[in-house]
Amino acid sequence: MQTIAAWAFWLQPNNEEHSMVPSSFGAVLVNTLLEILGLFFELLWTLLHWSMMYHSQIAEYVADAKSASVAGKTAAHKLLFTAILSDEAERATRGLRVHNRPKDGWIFDHIATEMRNTSDERKALRMSEAETQKSSVDDSHPPTVYRIAFVDQLPDAPARVTFSQQQAEAIDASFVPYKDALGAQILRRIEVY
Repeated sequence: MQTIAAWAFWLQPNNEEHSMVPSSFGAVLVNTLLEILGLFFELLWTLLHWSMMYHSQIAEYVADAKSASVAGKTAAHKLLFTAILSDEAERATRGLRVHNRPKDGWIFDHIATEMRNTSDERKALRMSEAETQKSSVDDSHPPTVYRIAFVDQLPDAPARVTFSQQQAEAIDASFVPYKDALGAQILRRIEVY
């Protein structure tokens, strides 16, 4: 994709330079051929990009269906809705000051708590904004509201993977070193007031 984009760019004649040079039949012919070749590479890039994005977006829906089949429809819905609440995560970190900043992985617990405590009004506002904007993480993702609607229309089925509270705590404990290392990196990036 990058190579094709570079070819398309380099094959476009520089109109500013050519406007200063007297036109000759040869210059016009070369510029026309370059433009045709450049348009060919632009068309090729567009077709490849569309094909990649199309299949990438289908893959997102397949992944959502797999997620719902493994963890259950409710869990998959909650996970996708959490993406809609991502602005609340940013809001949770904006108010941090030196005196209320424990270190390391605490930041993730803080963000999770703030998002869990988001009022119903703010949740409804975020969902309304997402429906209006049809927002997505990037071009390879379909809008999150469409993904939620897709998960909601899947048939109900029990989660295939479940675990006890004790198992959940053991899993959480196994993540602590990674959580602390990543949390420390994030906290270093947050501006200290």
